[in-house]
Amino acid sequence: MERQKGTDRPVRSVEEWSAETLDRLGEALYGLDPAGRVRFASRRALEIWGVAAEQIVGQVLVDVLPAVAGSVAWQAVEQGVRCGQETHLCDLSAVMGRWIEIDVYPVSGGGATVSLRDIDDRRRAVMERTRAVQALTTNERYYRALAETGTTAHWRAAPDGFILESRGWEILTGQSAEALKGDGWGAAVHPDDLPAAVAAWRAAVRTVTPVDVDFRVKTRGEVWLWVRARGVPVRDDRGRLIGWSGVVEGIDERKRAETALRESEAQLVAVLDNVPVAVMLAEAPSGRILFGNRGVERLFRHSLRRSAALDAYDEWESYHADGGRVQGREYPLAQVLATGQPAELEVHYACGDGVRRWIRMTGAPIRNAGGTLTGALVVCADVDVQRQTAELLTRLAQEREGEVARLGARLGAWFEHGTDHLFALQVTEDGRFVFEGLNPMHERTTGLRSADLRGKTPAEAFPPETALALEANYRRCLEAGAAISYEEQPDLPAGRKLWETTLVPVRDPVSGRIEMILGSSRDVTEQRQMLTKLAQAQRIEALGQLAGGIAHDFNNVLQAVQGGASLIEKRPHDPNGVRRVARMVFEAAERGSAVTRRLLAFGRRADLRTEAVDTAALLADMREIFTHTLGAGVGVRVEAPSGLPPMLADKGQLETVLVNLGTNARDAMNGSGVLTLAAELDAPRQDRRLALAGTLKTGRYIRVSVSDTGGGMAPEVLARATEPFFTTKPQGKGTGLGLAMARGFAEQSGGALDISTEPGRGTAVSLWFPVATDVAAAIPGRTNSATPAATGYRATILLVDDEPLVRELTAEGLEGLGFSVLLADGGPAALSLLDAGDNVDILVTDLSMPGMDGVTVIREAQRRRPGLRAILLTGFAGNAAEMAIGGALSGSFSLLRKPVTAEQLGERVSVLLEGASGSS
Repeated sequence: MERQKGTDRPVRSVEEWSAETLDRLGEALYGLDPAGRVRFASRRALEIWGVAAEQIVGQVLVDVLPAVAGSVAWQAVEQGVRCGQETHLCDLSAVMGRWIEIDVYPVSGGGATVSLRDIDDRRRAVMERTRAVQALTTNERYYRALAETGTTAHWRAAPDGFILESRGWEILTGQSAEALKGDGWGAAVHPDDLPAAVAAWRAAVRTVTPVDVDFRVKTRGEVWLWVRARGVPVRDDRGRLIGWSGVVEGIDERKRAETALRESEAQLVAVLDNVPVAVMLAEAPSGRILFGNRGVERLFRHSLRRSAALDAYDEWESYHADGGRVQGREYPLAQVLATGQPAELEVHYACGDGVRRWIRMTGAPIRNAGGTLTGALVVCADVDVQRQTAELLTRLAQEREGEVARLGARLGAWFEHGTDHLFALQVTEDGRFVFEGLNPMHERTTGLRSADLRGKTPAEAFPPETALALEANYRRCLEAGAAISYEEQPDLPAGRKLWETTLVPVRDPVSGRIEMILGSSRDVTEQRQMLTKLAQAQRIEALGQLAGGIAHDFNNVLQAVQGGASLIEKRPHDPNGVRRVARMVFEAAERGSAVTRRLLAFGRRADLRTEAVDTAALLADMREIFTHTLGAGVGVRVEAPSGLPPMLADKGQLETVLVNLGTNARDAMNGSGVLTLAAELDAPRQDRRLALAGTLKTGRYIRVSVSDTGGGMAPEVLARATEPFFTTKPQGKGTGLGLAMARGFAEQSGGALDISTEPGRGTAVSLWFPVATDVAAAIPGRTNSATPAATGYRATILLVDDEPLVRELTAEGLEGLGFSVLLADGGPAALSLLDAGDNVDILVTDLSMPGMDGVTVIREAQRRRPGLRAILLTGFAGNAAEMAIGGALSGSFSLLRKPVTAEQLGERVSVLLEGASGSS
């Protein structure tokens, strides 16, 4: 390089050149000799130390900068100078108070060159990045923990909206991480919510704005769960969109609460919209109208005016009674908001149809749980008619005082001279009843005197029992506010008679209060006696018809028995003919037995053969029967839930009752309609049991009902429906015994019968039967019991019956089966045989015998011989038979109903004897 022309500057030394180069590079370098003296220092080094070159060059470094001595950095420099070892470290500068990076490079001949670099800013940036990474790690753990709860998931998407991943989504929905990518997440969303969710997400992506949308997802448990999905766009340092980040959180509880709140609000609004008044709600303290029901438009004849503040109330046009304009602050809403106290005002309001109407406004405060006033409620009612009516009544009362006086005189004349039994009572303001008088006709008939009653209450004029009954009826008239009629039979001076009384309340024309009761009574004693006699005559006539029918049936039975016996007597050498005639006699006896069973069921004295009955199966069988017997026009339905327990009833008699009820239903529907057989488990409440005439005890019952779609019953028909012989069918079409027998059967079974009906709506007859339990019943018959012939043992039976013919025939039949039989014509004779020590295996006795009944015979026999088996025979069930049934259920003896064949009796004897041998 040529030397510049025109200059005479000398060539610079290498040291000067190097120093200037280092200064221009901005490096902080300095050199030390072995003694630690500074040989050179760059400008940046001097700036770091804060000294001038002449202050430190040629000087020992630590003498000029004593703060350096003892620092980690100086120890590293000394180590490099002393040992000739390259050293690199970072340390906080004692001179600068900033982080510096130090490199020590030893030089030949001793000493070292030291490089200093200020890394404080860079180190701080690194530390910030480290803290950011730690925060991200913490957030990662936080989101992972949220995801593991199963109701929260964090998600990330690409700038174009493509879903990349979601932590917790798989735990929440069961959808895999791969399946949810892109639009795959929609597969877990409820079909009804998916369109709105997708639209919200696409709109957010299109406009690069946050997304916030609610929808339902199907969880792992196959349950739809409400969630809220929120997300925001993520940008880099330059503001460029680099993706999306968001969270999905479960909000099912909130949604349920919101739904419940909406339903509650809707119900409240529906209720308020249907009340016959106007209701408005105002906000506190502004007075802004928040709500008004439909009654506002009905009452004011204009739509709700949503006044924004209390000052706007002045725009409402209404007037006081004196014609003055009502100011906004005078309205009850304003008063409540100002004072926090209820307020009321009647105003003459200018309605939207141009008519002024009197309206009563009643306001009340609304407070929160802390007692702070949050609003006011006002209820507005139309009192225009009331006020006009009151004014009109006042005028009429003033104008017609003379007319009332004249009318009173006329009524007084009718009261005094009429032929009806009339009386008047004053009703005091405190609710007492005071007699004002009786008319002369009442005095003559009852023996009471008007002068003695006037001014007295019932308690002051009559004995306590009579007074209480009178006041109860007067009070009923007062509460009804209308005329009532009833029958009464009070003790009066003229005697005890049956009266039909009508009470009429009289109101004050102005106040509307009932101030008087006028009464009219009619003596119906003779009329009721005649009706009773007529009903008795009808019952006697019906009983006569029944007796005639029974006599006819039994004559037929006796004719068959007598004729059969005669034929048997005449054909002793014709075994086949005798057997055929004997079967005919047996069938006739069975028909006679059926007649007695029907009579006993009607009288509630039948010996029921109760058993556990499958209700559903019974109704299914009855449907089959009805389908083929009631006609094509009658549809038959069965309504019986599964799992019904069996009921305790006589299945045969129950089927008969159901057939009768089904036939009645068909007739009520004129052969066209729907017959429903239903059953359910029922535990009637106490009030229901009382309503069923006290026949149902506490417990569980099966309720069987037969209902139709016919014309129903009138109240007067329903009142007599279960009376024996009562029927609405034409003569010859019905006996009037069906419902009476059904009721008797149900009550004897431990249940009840009830009828619900309404004219034009059909009839339902319900029967209650106890649920079958493990209660011991009479020992059932068996067909494989051992007989004496089979066992080889000839058991001895003590047979007791007061009827010789029955006793002899029964004994002969039992002996024919191989039993040994001892006979007794009554209880005393039987007990004498037992006292004499005769061998007896089992006792068979009739129930109804003179002197000592069968139950007593069994009790005394078992007292003498504990464990003695016994069978009680009965064809009648009165009080003694009720005791017999109780004994049979307790297991002390077995019960058989007459007529019974020798084979049936022998079978029962074998069963009992077999049980005795098994237990021993």
